[in-house]
Amino acid sequence: MDTGDFLRAFFGEGNRFDYDSLVSSSTETHRAVKRWAEALQEDRSAVLPRWEEDGVTWYGLATTEEAMQGLIEQVEAFIGPSFSTFTGERARLDEEDPIERAVQNYTGGRALRFHGKDSAIRTRLDQMHEVRMQRQPHTTEEDLGTGIVLRRFNMALAAGDRPEAEKQIQYLRERGLLDPTNIRYLQIRMRAAFEAWEEIVQFEEVSDLIESTSHPLPVRRALLQAVYHTHFDSYEGQDAPEEALEHYEETVQPEYGPLFTVRSSMQVPEVLKAFMMKAVSGEETDEDLRDELMKVAKRIELNDSFFEALTELGSDAGEPAVVENPISEAMTDWSEGDVDAAFRMLRQAESSLRKSQCLALIHGDLQSLDVEQELEATLADLPAGEQKELARRHPICQQVLESASAPSSWRHWLSHVRGEGYDSQEKALQHAEKLVEEWHPQQVLDAEGALEELVHQVETAPLDSWGGRIVSLALPHLLESLQNDSEYPRSTFQSLYGAVLNRIPYASDLTKSDFDVYRDLAEVRLGYGVDKDAYREILEGAEALWAEAGSPRRINWLLDFAELLTLVPSRDEEAQLRFLMEVVKALQNYRDHVDPIQVDLFRSLCEAVSQPEVGGHIQMEEDREEEESREPLRQMLDGKTLGIYTLTESAGRRSRSFLEEKCANLTVHLRHDKSGNSELEQVAKNADYFLVVTRSAKHAATEAIGQHVPTERLIRPQGKGESSMIRDLVDYAKKEEEASTAPA
Repeated sequence: MDTGDFLRAFFGEGNRFDYDSLVSSSTETHRAVKRWAEALQEDRSAVLPRWEEDGVTWYGLATTEEAMQGLIEQVEAFIGPSFSTFTGERARLDEEDPIERAVQNYTGGRALRFHGKDSAIRTRLDQMHEVRMQRQPHTTEEDLGTGIVLRRFNMALAAGDRPEAEKQIQYLRERGLLDPTNIRYLQIRMRAAFEAWEEIVQFEEVSDLIESTSHPLPVRRALLQAVYHTHFDSYEGQDAPEEALEHYEETVQPEYGPLFTVRSSMQVPEVLKAFMMKAVSGEETDEDLRDELMKVAKRIELNDSFFEALTELGSDAGEPAVVENPISEAMTDWSEGDVDAAFRMLRQAESSLRKSQCLALIHGDLQSLDVEQELEATLADLPAGEQKELARRHPICQQVLESASAPSSWRHWLSHVRGEGYDSQEKALQHAEKLVEEWHPQQVLDAEGALEELVHQVETAPLDSWGGRIVSLALPHLLESLQNDSEYPRSTFQSLYGAVLNRIPYASDLTKSDFDVYRDLAEVRLGYGVDKDAYREILEGAEALWAEAGSPRRINWLLDFAELLTLVPSRDEEAQLRFLMEVVKALQNYRDHVDPIQVDLFRSLCEAVSQPEVGGHIQMEEDREEEESREPLRQMLDGKTLGIYTLTESAGRRSRSFLEEKCANLTVHLRHDKSGNSELEQVAKNADYFLVVTRSAKHAATEAIGQHVPTERLIRPQGKGESSMIRDLVDYAKKEEEASTAPA
């Protein structure tokens, strides 16, 4: 459907603004609607009115995902909840309604729908249109390049923000920046980041991915983790290693066999346990594989009783075979599909031209830094003529000889960047991504002074120029390395978390996810306790973030961040007061985008941190405004049961206390479960409404809730603090009130 056909359908039957009148009428109202409609063609998005007997319904429309995100931000900035029922959620369109059917066909579901004060909305839309006409050309994600969009995707994973990650995948797909195969890789990685294991094994193209041996290690790791959790969690829960091994032999190996051909450098517990089952299965135990897995487990200090139980299975070890020709044995293993065994054999061989050729051959299968390191050491022992010949025949040999050496740690990687050892951004980021699989926090604990050196490398890494850009793009990978730690967050790593935290405000492309990650790391730092200097740095970093990229749509983040001040007594009264006054200034500047209840919450927070006078600086028209804001919430929750699920227990407790104080006869059940269970399911069944903080949640628990609570009764806040939770609950209550009072 082209734009002309859509406008005829939208301004057709069921809309008192008809198409012919828009074209011919000279009234100011019709001219304004015509201007907005023309914007749909020029900007790929617009807000248009549908005038019916009982009032006007406003539709925000966009033809691309990028235009949709921009439209949401603009409507929030110019109209927002102060003048309308706008919440940022996409409309659930009625296919039976001819106008909404046309909206669905034209936009593909990229539509908003809201009501409000029509005169105010018309005025604000004219202002929005004027700003659009005057704006300067801006840089789009495509202009910035695929690297920036991938950074946004990776940062969304670090922030625990699945909708944001999905948005970046959609951007890449719509612009054709990545081919379909790489888009599938991102979809698998995203599901793994949110522990959506069932979604992975049910992915429509998963069989093709399983059969392939060429996908990146993060994708292979995600697939193996999904197989382990969906097939072996129950056996592990019952402490039944023998039954797990039998299930592996009878079901998993026949169905997922290709996944078990390459472990490479993967060292997450699920992969180690899955491959241990491979090692001890069959009539004869693979002693080499079992020994290698046990060495990895010891190196990373894996404390897993099920892994230990699996190592005890299998046949008794025989005499180790004497290997007379490691290279020949390696090529036999490689030809039989056991690339890991081939690499183990090659490590035993002396440096030679033939060994270098074999390492170059298996590098494509293993894709690991340790293969590059072995190849680099082997090439260094060869004459210059042989090096030149290998470089001519094998691109990986040329890369190893001409580029920085493969890093064994984040310290080495940062040192390479600092010393301009990389000849391309692509190579630097490839190594950073591989470190996510091969680096383990235990490495910096085992070597004296290593942690201090890593902290120093992060703190002194380039902030600008080419090196600064690379560090900015790789920051999500460093975050993933830290977050993948089974003991995250570690008290011993507080200085490292602080160094990473201080890097975020200097990122070249600050997004919502950067703000969210900053808050999360600040929560970790403050939760463990900090000294005066660190306390001041954290608050100054938040102020710098806000000064650089603060906006009306991020006011919830600012209020959520302010809540962190209650985690620890003030270490610097001056810094605390300065930050709180910045919040007051933001609340005043963006008053139209702040609900009065949020102001009430902020004033309570100021009292909790012994700064009650700060809340008095916020100018409000009347207390009546706050009461009006609370009323829909009170009516909705009176006599009801509300479930709240969040792993951020402090925010959950504050929200429960606030709601129980403001809403009579309300019962609140607060849950922090790490997985689905009968108690959580019972709470979900009995709840009238359920607030699920997806940014602070486990997928298995949210799935259990979703199975028992209707979608329309689930409220999913965009943030993880009390302010976001209460604000989104209030917005939901207003929508409920609107729906209940709307004409039939």
